[in-house]
Amino acid sequence: MGLMQPLIEQSKNPSGLLGKVMLRIMNNAHRSLTVWGLSMLKPADKILDVSCGGGNAVSLMAASGRFRKIHGIDFSPDAVSSAAAKKPAAA
Repeated sequence: MGLMQPLIEQSKNPSGLLGKVMLRIMNNAHRSLTVWGLSMLKPADKILDVSCGGGNAVSLMAASGRFRKIHGIDFSPDAVSSAAAKKPAAA
């Protein structure tokens, strides 16, 4: 079967060790686009990140101090755990 199909499946619903690797890959691969997208947002009282993945966007929003409340949701319990454990990071 090869490695490609399991990686594709993990991108849908990351879980276990391979899921943690996939979340890290997604956070790193999407970082520049995430930073650009967040720069387009105006300060707000509340933000909802749907499909928060590994939590990179939530972490960057928290670090910016531009948002009063930030919530992230994801279908994958492992993604939510990863995002919840992430500390605010500098943009």
